[in-house]
Amino acid sequence: MDINIKTKFSIGDTVYFVKESTSYYEIPCTHCGGNYREIVNNIEYKCPYCTGGREKQKIKHYEVESGIVTNIRIALYGEREVVDRITHNHIRTNVLYSVTPHNAVDDYYDTDANSISKYESDADADEAATMACDCYDARQYREQKAQAERREKNIAKLKSSINAVQDYCTEHNIKVGDEFCTLVTNAGVAIIDGIVGAAAFKFSRLSIKLASGNKSAVVIKVTYSDGTQYEV
Repeated sequence: MDINIKTKFSIGDTVYFVKESTSYYEIPCTHCGGNYREIVNNIEYKCPYCTGGREKQKIKHYEVESGIVTNIRIALYGEREVVDRITHNHIRTNVLYSVTPHNAVDDYYDTDANSISKYESDADADEAATMACDCYDARQYREQKAQAERREKNIAKLKSSINAVQDYCTEHNIKVGDEFCTLVTNAGVAIIDGIVGAAAFKFSRLSIKLASGNKSAVVIKVTYSDGTQYEV
């Protein structure tokens, strides 16, 4: 019997992964404000939450490391789902890579609790590390990325709404060209970006108003010359 299994990486390949580390730093105690001792009615009280007015806070760091695949283990009983300790991704796999100098053990974990996920480039691993890190820069990056993704989704919704308006115009024998679509699209994007709060146009027998709706999506309201309204 021949069993052929195609793996993502081969022995000798360089792979990248995310390594977790922890550091501690001191800040003024959040309970006593760093005073530690307070005297009330000639009685001295010591803060029970700190030592000397300082307390330690823990922060996790995620760094990119690389290694060479030295061994590949295949579980022939089928795939199983494991959770990456760092990225928290749910991964279904029956392949375990041993990466020098990090040796793999059972349960698909590296001995030093590195990420199960292996990446083809340090850029991909760095992205995973940034998405997991607790530091200020990483949080800022995630927020900016989320904003960019929301923006793209809202622009896609805007274009879909403009297509619906075009269909409405066709049904009412109103010809609209590329200039109309460009004008309305640019106005909608300006609303999404917060440059303007609303926009209004008069086109042939139509009155078109754009405004920000739920979750920053753009709502387009079309009013026909007979007073009929259409909203998308």
